[in-house]
Amino acid sequence: MIKNYLERIETEDINPLIRKVMDPFFARLRTKPGIEGIVELGGLAQRNFSDIHSDVDASLFVSELQPWLPMFEFYVPTPNSLKPRFFEINVHQNTLEREHSRNEWEEGKKEAYEEGRIIFDPNCNIASLVEARVNFDEVFVQNRKSQLYHAISSFNSSGNPLKDHLALNKMANQTVELMYFVNEEFRPHKKWRLEKARYLPNLPNNYENLIENIYLIKEISTEDVKRRLAAVRELAHHYKPSTLLSIPSLPIHQEYSLHNQMMMTSLILGQLYWLVDVNPMRQVSRGFALNSHDLLNEGISLALETRRIISGEMIKQYVEALDVIYPSPEYDESEYDLLTVFDQPHSGELLARAILTPNFSSETVQKRVVALQSITKPLHTQLIELGLVSEDPYHFAIVNCYFDRQLLEKTFAETTCPSRLSEDDEKLYKGFVSLHLVGSKDELATSLKDPYPEIYSDHDLNRIREIAGNVK
Repeated sequence: MIKNYLERIETEDINPLIRKVMDPFFARLRTKPGIEGIVELGGLAQRNFSDIHSDVDASLFVSELQPWLPMFEFYVPTPNSLKPRFFEINVHQNTLEREHSRNEWEEGKKEAYEEGRIIFDPNCNIASLVEARVNFDEVFVQNRKSQLYHAISSFNSSGNPLKDHLALNKMANQTVELMYFVNEEFRPHKKWRLEKARYLPNLPNNYENLIENIYLIKEISTEDVKRRLAAVRELAHHYKPSTLLSIPSLPIHQEYSLHNQMMMTSLILGQLYWLVDVNPMRQVSRGFALNSHDLLNEGISLALETRRIISGEMIKQYVEALDVIYPSPEYDESEYDLLTVFDQPHSGELLARAILTPNFSSETVQKRVVALQSITKPLHTQLIELGLVSEDPYHFAIVNCYFDRQLLEKTFAETTCPSRLSEDDEKLYKGFVSLHLVGSKDELATSLKDPYPEIYSDHDLNRIREIAGNVK
């Protein structure tokens, strides 16, 4: 497990303020019926750092569905009147029975729990579960390392520099994945991935120079493609597996039903919302500009995948939320080439503006964000017209493999919140009910008599009481 990887971060740690909210919340959770365990994740756990851009992650385990369960995502006023007005809390919800029935956790979940901190586990069920699930599948890792190295080594130019740059973006992701596997580390969330990679124990001496050359896209030219390709291959060669297995570089194609295409589209659109509209500038403010460009490259890739869905073509991406966790052990004999880039759905000029990365400045990030938004917004409009998504992409950003989706629809906060509230009022009510673990009208009345006085202002509490008066 990599530690102390935030030494370069430029934002202020507000974990002490976050603790004023979360510690009483965890204390309440411990007393609720059916609770089997609580795990702190993300900034509350081993990382021990949160800033104004952070959401707060925790995971709770229950024996069965409970009426007091909080919403997965809710908001509470930011302590000390800091901006933004609210901060986000994500409570990943799990039933022990379901988690024990899973044979494997996906990589991101393993990394999150490896860095997590178990704070309540009266029967030691959670510790034993995490120990059993957080491990490397050696057979998969060996196969995957060979897959990745074969894919990186077999690059052939298409003759179109724009397509080649898009392909090299995929190769950059593959190389970073290979780095983590060789170092026997799980890859973290994409927003931390490149920054954390700086602290892997096995790095070439010229790593910083190589990684910058891989992510810089100075111009759409054959010469610039060759420059990036040389850097990718040099970095990948450092991690060449000692034994190369003769297996195809990618899993077989997967063709989804219309229902699953809708789910795929929703999930991708949600990811695009974060990759394009939210996270890049946040990473710049943290001092992690390189990560911003990595996120934007992923955004371009997902925008093109969305276009394929609209065109009715096969989906080439597996998604954890659909419980497709690892590539199938069976492969298509025709060997789908990872580096194939389909015909661009937008003009070369627009894609070129979105992909060009002459430097890692905040101005370049902003230019790329604007260009990529010009690609994603028309896609969103098309998806609305097709009836595949709602008008608000934010609703599809709540995609996480750490929790049991079925629990969300049964919360008291969700089912009792009056309609037609303003966004702030809805956040106030749902956040209050979730934070106080309210499961009935009587519990709501009791909580309003004894709220967290250091979190909610008198004005906020009076507004919540007004809203609660309309709960039937």
